[in-house]
Amino acid sequence: MRYTQLALLLVLVLPRLALACSCAALRINSVLVYGQSRSTAGNSTPVIDLTAQYPTLTTTFLCTNSNPCGTLMTDVSNVILDPTKITGFEDLVETTTGETVCSGLVNSMNDDSSYRANCASNGWGAQSIANLSRSHAASNVTCAALPGSPTVGEFYCNLMVRVRQELILAAQATPPTTVLFSGMPFLDGEADVDIGTTGAAYEASLVQMWTDVNSDIPAIQADVKLTFPTVYIQTEKVHLFIDQVMSGWATGAHATNPIAMANLQAAIDHPNMMTLVDSPYNVAYSTANHQHFTGQTEQNWGDQAKKAWKNVVVGGATEVSAIPYPLTAKLVDSTHIDIKTTAGVPPLVIDETWRASPNGAAEGFEYTDTSGSPPTISSVAVLGDGVTVELTMSGAVNLANSPTVAYAYTASGTNGSGCTQSANGSPVAPCFGNGGSVRDSDTAMSRIDNSQCTAHFLAGTLTRNCCFGNGTGSCGASTHLYNPLAEFDHMAVTL
Repeated sequence: MRYTQLALLLVLVLPRLALACSCAALRINSVLVYGQSRSTAGNSTPVIDLTAQYPTLTTTFLCTNSNPCGTLMTDVSNVILDPTKITGFEDLVETTTGETVCSGLVNSMNDDSSYRANCASNGWGAQSIANLSRSHAASNVTCAALPGSPTVGEFYCNLMVRVRQELILAAQATPPTTVLFSGMPFLDGEADVDIGTTGAAYEASLVQMWTDVNSDIPAIQADVKLTFPTVYIQTEKVHLFIDQVMSGWATGAHATNPIAMANLQAAIDHPNMMTLVDSPYNVAYSTANHQHFTGQTEQNWGDQAKKAWKNVVVGGATEVSAIPYPLTAKLVDSTHIDIKTTAGVPPLVIDETWRASPNGAAEGFEYTDTSGSPPTISSVAVLGDGVTVELTMSGAVNLANSPTVAYAYTASGTNGSGCTQSANGSPVAPCFGNGGSVRDSDTAMSRIDNSQCTAHFLAGTLTRNCCFGNGTGSCGASTHLYNPLAEFDHMAVTL
């Protein structure tokens, strides 16, 4: 899963309305995408857009393929981006590397939310959250981008190099432009599953990441303001937008996934710092390795992140999750368990076209107890309130046996070449192991929806290549931005 070329993409889209904040001259909402290779479009083909949808107002470029900031970076090289080569803003045009969360998010923001936005893709493949942190001891470097040139982790330093250079470039623009760093999608966790990071340790690292980013960015702004007085020193917090890792990673030796649970728990514990955007067990993964998102999945994740960004950053909501997640599991009679949830957009729906069930009639739900011969789940139904899922059991449930329920939790099947996908790109059991068939009823559509799914060929090149690469027909249910029920581990059943 190693992604060995630095991915850097910064886009400035045409101005509409600026985000309301205390900085009167705000012109740009900047989004910092960070994490592992899903954040940098590793293997995320086919490319959807080969032409710039929102060309920039400048003609200079920022670290293009032909001018890649003078470095390839590995975890031991300790090479820092050369800020002198970061000379301007680049049109958002995807390359053969693939579609990115960056483009999905900022293009969706511009399409629908009427905000001027830009984005930098800062991630690096196969890195644990410790490696991506400020305090990564194994690759500490002197970071001149930070005031006082402290010693920090190399990946984190490169993130701050981009922050500093963006502030300088915006201040040097005509007229001078101010920047608000308004969010940080953080797609990460696979490496931590591999190395056995505990859920508690991962959650603590997420909190520390939020703390460091929200300390260092205002410090850089204050430092740059000494030279460029128009720079805005933000008091607004940089909110993290996270997901539950990639569902297919918890297979084989990793039958369960503590990092997915840590992401949900971190959002529950710290909704003022981070919001859970997605639980990506229902999406399409690259056929190259069944580990990375396809181009359309990267776009759809960006679409989902835009919804959460608008609720939290614009709307001021303190949002634990943009997707439904469990609240309680109650035994209502000897053979029925009701699981009460939040619902992104009620009612919840059981939809095997959207995502095939990995365990038959159980629809992704699991039951266990200490009896040695627990009853099984005979059927699953959504009750009339639209937010309660009822499990009908094959036999009596005894609370003395410590019954528990889970959803989309235990992995099975394969994550390799034998894995197949349905016609609309959704995983088919036993693809990606864990999963489930419960979603909400959100009517939102991806910006790459059926109405936009017309193949445009220019000189033999498809300029909008949706529908997972065939360029014809309907994209199907994959373009709906349904919110999946969050994966959860063994919740105690109570009266």
